[in-house]
Amino acid sequence: KTSGGVVGKGTYDVEEARASYRKELRRLRMKLVWTCTSLLLNVIAFLGYMFIVVGFFTPSPWPLVDLTRYFGLPWPAAGELMWGGSLVGDVAWTVEPGLGMLSVPARAAVEAWGSAAREAEVARKKKEA
Repeated sequence: KTSGGVVGKGTYDVEEARASYRKELRRLRMKLVWTCTSLLLNVIAFLGYMFIVVGFFTPSPWPLVDLTRYFGLPWPAAGELMWGGSLVGDVAWTVEPGLGMLSVPARAAVEAWGSAAREAEVARKKKEA
């Protein structure tokens, strides 16, 4: 299963190429998941910190008050709004680096699992052949 007649320089094993592509795909998929998670946490933090500004500069921001009253929700006082926004932003920006630190061992575990599964599949195919 080689690309050329002679195994050596300039040729490659098709199974090795597939394994390389799968490894790269897993790496890119993990990067995508991390990027989306990070973006979501930063949007949550932005919205939380935005409510600090809204609560500080406007004692009763009428569009938001009307929207909350429409849904039957109570509009919090400015102090509660600033406290809640700060809490949401701080939690989001505390979780993000924690997930970043956990992603390193998680990535290593996923790659080890993938390589073990790949080796088992290659061994199975060799056994069948």
